Amino acid sequence: MSYSNLKDNVYLYLGYKNKKYDESIDNIIDECLLEVEKLAQFKYMYMEFNYLIPILEKEAYQKFLKGSTNYYLCAMTLGRAISDKIRYYSKLNMQKMVIFDACASAYLEYLSDKYQNDNLGNDLSFRFCPGYGNTSVKDLKEIVKYLDIKKIGIELLDSCIMIPEKSMIGIIYHNKNIKKSCEGCIKEKNCDLRKDGITCYKN
Repeated sequence: MSYSNLKDNVYLYLGYKNKKYDESIDNIIDECLLEVEKLAQFKYMYMEFNYLIPILEKEAYQKFLKGSTNYYLCAMTLGRAISDKIRYYSKLNMQKMVIFDACASAYLEYLSDKYQNDNLGNDLSFRFCPGYGNTSVKDLKEIVKYLDIKKIGIELLDSCIMIPEKSMIGIIYHNKNIKKSCEGCIKEKNCDLRKDGITCYKN
């Protein structure tokens, strides 16, 4: 597969603020993306709703949903082999661990978008995950009451950390016009990327 678009996202995860990439880093990214692709065991699940579950009555979720009560709760993961490899590199090569981690995050986003476009439609909103826009990751505890995430191998710890670590749980609905924004981000007023006129996401 082509890694050109993926690599742009990898560099964003790594905190690069411009296109002056280091060739040696670029080569490591290529190696890591290939390894991530081989190791990933991507799984995705979703459930469609036509009513609001109680946790989504919070203002921040209502602002995202814009009054819609037709939406999907979704969960996705790259599997435990990716987490194992991150731990392996953390003991062997910290630079490669950081790059591999960024590659895995970008790859999870890519596969999730592809799955959604292929199975749910290409007019979907971005994934709104607990922790975004003045919401709390603790809200995950309520959301997983409606999703049997164990079916795809995800475990939510009491700390709200997900195992495997390259996993996501979020909300999407049919509204391709809604855009991501920096509003409500914990770094909104102190973000180095915004100071340079860029963001950590693409609309």
